[in-house]
Amino acid sequence: MSADRDSRRSIPDHVRRFSAAELAQHWVLMVPLTVLALTGLALFAADTWLGRTLIAAEGGIEARGTIHRVAAVALMILTGWHFLYVVFTERGHGQLMAMKLHASDVRGFGRLVAYYLGRTEELPEFGRFTPLQKLQYWGAGLGSLMMIGTGLVLWFHTAAMMVVPKWVFDVTTIVHGYEGLSTPSVWRRAPR
Repeated sequence: MSADRDSRRSIPDHVRRFSAAELAQHWVLMVPLTVLALTGLALFAADTWLGRTLIAAEGGIEARGTIHRVAAVALMILTGWHFLYVVFTERGHGQLMAMKLHASDVRGFGRLVAYYLGRTEELPEFGRFTPLQKLQYWGAGLGSLMMIGTGLVLWFHTAAMMVVPKWVFDVTTIVHGYEGLSTPSVWRRAPR
């Protein structure tokens, strides 16, 4: 009898996954990431036709730097906003706890890969977030912190060179550049 009752239960067409504040954070994040990716790529590939085209479209090398820094400040503000949201609001903290990785996520990831490879017919069930969504969240969050940290070293390079050896500055430049190239990977939607 309970099985019949469960099968008759209506399933809503839409489920609201995110609050207005969470949606705002997602949409606002796209703007600085896009600007940072384009202005960073312009500098990273400055010797190529693509880099020269982007630098020209951005108003020249000096304007490119200003645009990049303004977008970087926007990313820092958004990161601060997100931190305050997940630490000081009940909803945000609950979402953060739902994003914690567990051993079951590793098994679930394996089942998800098997589904996408056609080795199983059923999409595995997960909690609020899939393992891919959790990895994307942590990758974007830690990547943002890495970009902010390395970006500040590069922005204030004169002061940084007074306290760190040259090789640290060189490694920072490489890490910042290649992490920036991986940024577009956070734009895609993870499967539901």
